Amino acid sequence: METLFDGKLKAKLGKPKKSEVKIEVEISAEEFELFRLKALRELGKDVKLQGFRPGKAPDSLLEQTLRSGVVLEEGAEMAIRYFYPQLLDHFKLQPVTPPQIKITKIGLKIPLEFEAVLGVYPEIELPNYKKIGKEVWEKREKPKATEDDVQKLLSEILASRKDESGKEPELTDEFVKSLGQFESVADLKKKLLENLSEEKAYEAEKKSEEEIVRKIVEKTDITLPDSLLELELHEAQHDLKNRLAKINKTFEEYLASVKKTEDEITKEQKGQIEHSLKTRFILGKILEMEKISAEAQELGAEIQALSAVSGGMPEDRLKEYAASAIINRKLFRLLKGEVEEIAEKLEKDTEVKE
Repeated sequence: METLFDGKLKAKLGKPKKSEVKIEVEISAEEFELFRLKALRELGKDVKLQGFRPGKAPDSLLEQTLRSGVVLEEGAEMAIRYFYPQLLDHFKLQPVTPPQIKITKIGLKIPLEFEAVLGVYPEIELPNYKKIGKEVWEKREKPKATEDDVQKLLSEILASRKDESGKEPELTDEFVKSLGQFESVADLKKKLLENLSEEKAYEAEKKSEEEIVRKIVEKTDITLPDSLLELELHEAQHDLKNRLAKINKTFEEYLASVKKTEDEITKEQKGQIEHSLKTRFILGKILEMEKISAEAQELGAEIQALSAVSGGMPEDRLKEYAASAIINRKLFRLLKGEVEEIAEKLEKDTEVKE
């Protein structure tokens, strides 16, 4: 696909390859000259010439003073910065990486030619995600706390309350009342059982949600740009070394402590990054298709509920966290089939009333 922009430049978009595209661009000699002169004057602001105030020297003197190669390069950067957003808009590209720019032709009184290679939003072919989610959810574990779990926790409580001689207190109604809002040993055991059951149910729910996402990602056809993977890997490696430096530990010492080679660490990081990126793009696509968002009214209620336990979190972060929590709940209600069940119930209720 080739396009001419008002006689100023030609641009050719190559076919996407592994979610990366190349744009070949030619800016006319006349148009590039305007940017070259702009660069000349911008650079000239820092040049001191006898008899002229900074930035007031004529172009002819600046041409003699500044190296032509430096001016050409600065002009090329200005031209590329100006036209690149227009190219993205024209070709309707959604970049996910900064462009890799390569100038292929540059000089006086000739067109400027360059290539821009960039990673773009990958094409995604989704499976039947609702079916996958519902199947996983229906097969989920439904664990319950047992008397043994309660007894284990009670033993830990008593062990943490030893006196100076190392003796544990007796489990009596009087001791139980000293712990807080409990009336008796029986009351404590009942509430511990309830709390432990809630914890197990929550952990099982999160485990099922992770399994739903894993299976959807596994069955989705998506190719990530290599440039994006490399960029994320570089950032992850840089972040790891920075964290090690803060605790005065070298990368070599870290490798020895985890008993792994650098290649093994890199392979692990690549796998984690690839899964994380695929998850982000795939779930983002589902949210877009299902038009899932956080409405203003529910966002306000969520922020109010979180404010009490947020510990003074900045307002913008609190709003972002609240929106993410709402969207996440809606997404998993959809994937678990709960939205479908609610719709069916409403339909049946309507039929009964009629």
